[in-house]
Amino acid sequence: MELNKPYTGGEHQIPARKQLLLTIWWLGKGETLISVADRFDVSLSTVYHCTNFLLSKLLSLQSRYITWPDLAEVSRVELDFRERCGFPGVVGAIDVCNICFKPPVEHQESYIDRKMQHSIKLQAILTSQKTFTNIMNVKNREITANIFITTTTWLETLLIPCIVG
Repeated sequence: MELNKPYTGGEHQIPARKQLLLTIWWLGKGETLISVADRFDVSLSTVYHCTNFLLSKLLSLQSRYITWPDLAEVSRVELDFRERCGFPGVVGAIDVCNICFKPPVEHQESYIDRKMQHSIKLQAILTSQKTFTNIMNVKNREITANIFITTTTWLETLLIPCIVG
């Protein structure tokens, strides 16, 4: 993946390493863009453009690394879970976590969780080899135990043939 985008003018070009570091800092710490700009000694617009550029690059790769398995892969994953953990019929491990952050000025109420904190819920499904097969943002007010139930429609098309056949 090419991280250097064409230089379009301005004071100076930001090295790819610095762009990556400030993006990771912003994602990991949940700080405001202006706080990241101060920390990395760049302008607010630079942080905005660097994070958007790198996130769009990462998103363009998602179908390459985050995919649903075909039926042969489902059988292999089920066998692996059975051999590693003694759990028959398992084709993925699923969990949900809350990611707290400073909310945007508009629609702050959309991000309030059951503990009255601003956060989003992130659901992920992994194979026995710890490979992501699905990642999704889910409604914040949703009870974690119910999230799987509300997202099974797309799972049924994959799993019903495995269970029945």
